[in-house]
Amino acid sequence: MSHPLRRLLARFRRGLEGMFFFLVLPIFFLRHLLQRNASPDFWKRWRRYLLDGLGEFRRAWWLLLQMEPVSTVLRYLLLIEWRLTTNSPAQVGVSSPGSGEWKNRPDLRMLVVTPGHLGDVLQMVPAMTALRKGKPHAHITWLVGPWSEGLARRYPVADQVMAVVPALSQYQRAAGDQKPTVWDEYRWSQQVGPGRYDVLITTTTTDPWVLYLSVCIQPTAWIGMLPGWDRYRDCAEDVMLAYEPDVYEAESLLRIPKILDCHGTPALIYKVQEAERMEARRVLEENGLKTGRPFLALAPGSGWMGKNWPVDRFFEVCSILSSRYHMPIVILGAPEERDLASQIGAGKTECPHLINLCGKTSLWVSVAILAEASMLLGNDSGLLHFAAALGVPTVALFGPTRPAKWAPRGDRHRALRAVDGCPCISWHPRAQCSQDHACMKAIRVDTVVEVIEDQLNRRYHEDILFSPSSR
Repeated sequence: MSHPLRRLLARFRRGLEGMFFFLVLPIFFLRHLLQRNASPDFWKRWRRYLLDGLGEFRRAWWLLLQMEPVSTVLRYLLLIEWRLTTNSPAQVGVSSPGSGEWKNRPDLRMLVVTPGHLGDVLQMVPAMTALRKGKPHAHITWLVGPWSEGLARRYPVADQVMAVVPALSQYQRAAGDQKPTVWDEYRWSQQVGPGRYDVLITTTTTDPWVLYLSVCIQPTAWIGMLPGWDRYRDCAEDVMLAYEPDVYEAESLLRIPKILDCHGTPALIYKVQEAERMEARRVLEENGLKTGRPFLALAPGSGWMGKNWPVDRFFEVCSILSSRYHMPIVILGAPEERDLASQIGAGKTECPHLINLCGKTSLWVSVAILAEASMLLGNDSGLLHFAAALGVPTVALFGPTRPAKWAPRGDRHRALRAVDGCPCISWHPRAQCSQDHACMKAIRVDTVVEVIEDQLNRRYHEDILFSPSSR
């Protein structure tokens, strides 16, 4: 498509969006007149909507808007405007905005928002631990997705754990049909209205839903991630942190408690409950694996196909390890990854020591099984972060995501990446790989096998244990 034609279509789109805002303007204007404490910048914002449509939102979130329906973005913009015509200036008694005195209060009411998935919650635990230790008298509420609620409740770091499903499909990978209606979101926002929290902490890059949340809460202070959006946050003191693509996520998130003079270490932690450990051992023994016998855990899924190493490559690795060492291999994963795992498990003849447990146990038992493993081989996934938290050695396969950001730390872990600078949008489940998975296909089977052998021999300090002569 030629450049002039693209400009013409963009102008036409802005015109349609401006017409939409013109049609709904009377409703918001009437509400604005009825609310004495409504936002004083009403006309400045609506003038931009009428002239530019969603242009300003597109410039702030141009990648996100390629993936999300326009209706979802419009939903949040209208919800934001509705709340702005309802909110009165925040009545909070901590300190005046801009003074910074709120940082020293021991009894802060904090809302920490981690709407991502299991790995995101695990990466946030060190920062939450630092907040809890540094502010023992603060009231901390941790807001997560329902898919992560059970995990968040396992850590004694928050006084309250709440679950919510944003409408953005970015957060819908595990939510199924739980996408909320506009009324659901508005009604829920009443629970977190102005005056309930002094400090809002958001751990994901600011998006339309996070922006709406900040408008609902009207905190004295907001600690979040860029991009900022000053037009909607005139009641808060903002500390907006830049995204650090080459800094380990847990370490990067420790910048948040540091603002409140709370300090911690970036080590991931997770403790398997004894009942789950016993159940894991029972499942393994039912499948012929005695407690204490070394085995390799295999996690072929990731939550997004673009991060997955080809199934046939995983099968080749299984075949080589099985033929050389008779090494048991246990496939783990979520129920929605069963088809993926079954393609590997179908090769039972070539891999007689292969055990497919993908989707056949609860998440917690799967993690307990992982805790028994000698090593995990997998993509950038939640199980990879669980392995890091459990101290299980890993060989992690990376393509569109950055090992510097997401790979476990330490010499017990190896991250393999054959191609740097993949252009794919790796953080959104609706994204499509534009390179035919070239970055993942570039990782060679023999390289993976060599690294696995090296790591296993290092762990057991005996080459004879995992050498061809031990067959």
